[in-house]
Amino acid sequence: MEACKKISVHIADDQEHCLAALELALEDAPDIHITGIARDGKQLLALTTDNPPDVVITDINMSGTDGIAATRLIRERYPLIKILGFTQYTDERLFIEMMHAGADGYLFKGMDSRTIAEAVRAVMGDRVFYCNKTLKKMAQVLRQGIFRLSAQPLPPGFFTGKEKEVLLLLCHGLSGKQIAAELDLTLNTVNKYRANLRKKTGRVNDAMLVLFAVEQRLFIPEP
Repeated sequence: MEACKKISVHIADDQEHCLAALELALEDAPDIHITGIARDGKQLLALTTDNPPDVVITDINMSGTDGIAATRLIRERYPLIKILGFTQYTDERLFIEMMHAGADGYLFKGMDSRTIAEAVRAVMGDRVFYCNKTLKKMAQVLRQGIFRLSAQPLPPGFFTGKEKEVLLLLCHGLSGKQIAAELDLTLNTVNKYRANLRKKTGRVNDAMLVLFAVEQRLFIPEP
């Protein structure tokens, strides 16, 4: 792949060994190029303002402006940038807060290089990405009753057309093009369904639609 077509990625972490691990994980990916390195959320915001990337991989717990606050601001200012949360913490509250801030996916530290590169490609390919450990965490907190499940069932007729089918396929990590092929729809129709789902649920991206499906027990991640 030509250099000009590489996926540009900014990485942010306040631990040098974690930054080094990310650099090492992505350096052999021929289609990915690290274009910015930040050691806190403030630096990440400055880098993103000066040179907006395709994808941001950010730690959640950083000194100063943390990854959650940075994600929220980047999502507001640059809605087209894809964001991956990156952490070693298993605190379900941080995980859920990061997703509600607008992250497109989530990686636990210690994932292998192939998984990290796959995550970057997935979000750039219009897919939600949760690593296996994340899905297990979602299943765990669901079983423990920690997830913020909706107290009210969805009203009759909430889903129109094939919205529910589109939502469930999003939960299984399919891209818009893959959903269109699966349901024999045009990509434009699938995107309209996604936009309608975001509007009626108040969610800003597909990752948050997945959380909505979990909260409504429409999708139960496998442990």
